Amino acid sequence: MLLLGLIVATVLAYNVWIGADFTEDPGGSNRFVAITMPLFFVLLSCCLDACATAVARTSPKFAPIAKLGAGGVLAVLTVLALITVDLPIRNEALGFGFNDYKSLPLASLALLNPPTGIALNDVGVQIALQVEQLTDPDARLMVAGAGIVPYFTDRFSVEVLGKTDRVIAHENWKRMQDGAVWKSFYPGHFKWDYAYAIGEKQPDLIVNLLPWDEQSAQPFLNNYHPLDNFYARNDSPHVHSAVGNNSTAPNVEAIKKEMETKLAKMREQQAQSKH
Repeated sequence: MLLLGLIVATVLAYNVWIGADFTEDPGGSNRFVAITMPLFFVLLSCCLDACATAVARTSPKFAPIAKLGAGGVLAVLTVLALITVDLPIRNEALGFGFNDYKSLPLASLALLNPPTGIALNDVGVQIALQVEQLTDPDARLMVAGAGIVPYFTDRFSVEVLGKTDRVIAHENWKRMQDGAVWKSFYPGHFKWDYAYAIGEKQPDLIVNLLPWDEQSAQPFLNNYHPLDNFYARNDSPHVHSAVGNNSTAPNVEAIKKEMETKLAKMREQQAQSKH
């Protein structure tokens, strides 16, 4: 129990130390905390079981407890815990807004609310399917996010943000916008190098550029041509002809707009917190 608790506490402390996720939203756990949530629920289960046993032992003559027993008390505590964990957070005076069925307790656990980020994940899968059709297994990609696309395409990928690349990871960080340093503090997103990722690595297909800095990539795109929302290297033997416009083709402009909206929202929240 102590070991599990230390693991959870260490991950939470790390999350605070790095400034949390750059897409942090109120409520729930972010991507860094999510990896330890299974251990959290194991600890929660053990604590609830211990509480139920203690209540049953200390108040055996209390009618409801005597009737329910330790198992019944555990069931009641479990339901209360789940309701508490899944309470929706709203920017309202009382903190909670039960104004529709999606804001009710247990709405997320009942799958009435879609998981966070499901729209972007859906777009990512569409992009991966399109990239798989455009390239052969020997193609090398450059991606701005090494997650869905490399996983579903099984293509070697160069990740321009340096999270999976030793060279970029050891470079100096860059400002994402003018002004105070804290305005550019988005953990995991302020190191990038187009000269290395494109100029040196020469990927067969550039899946996407960083939405906040596409301009500095232009000098390295002379040997590339647009292809179905991507950039294909002119002399690459691993990229096929365009798939063509179809209903599953990702709307790149919509993705850019959504990312810009998220960044603007985060900057506004940071500015408010500073005041």
